[in-house]
Amino acid sequence: MLALILVNLASCKKQGGEVITPNFKLQVQAMHHTWGVGGIMMYIKYDQSTFPGADVKLYDDSTKADPNGTAIFEHLSYGDYYVYAYGFDNYFGAWVTGNGLMRLTKLNVSGGEMDTVLMVSE
Repeated sequence: MLALILVNLASCKKQGGEVITPNFKLQVQAMHHTWGVGGIMMYIKYDQSTFPGADVKLYDDSTKADPNGTAIFEHLSYGDYYVYAYGFDNYFGAWVTGNGLMRLTKLNVSGGEMDTVLMVSE
């Protein structure tokens, strides 16, 4: 019963009774000063509005950023997500970290995705 209620709350209804579940993509680019940090690891915590900490075991999913520092998390719905990035900036030659709240709303999700920048530093 609880699962049915949660599915109904997470679903969106279109006119005519058709039910669709949001399937958004969050694209995050890790930036250090003015350049993307390629290969940095990014971690995401679902349904979280405060920093869960640096222990990567606390996160629900992770991915490695491409050479431009961009990581993509898919199959998301509207809501709050917390992203944590940690890795070595080969260009600068230092370990960098950053974290931030990613709030997916009707106002900032366009074309099924949200693109944002996460600043990282030493």
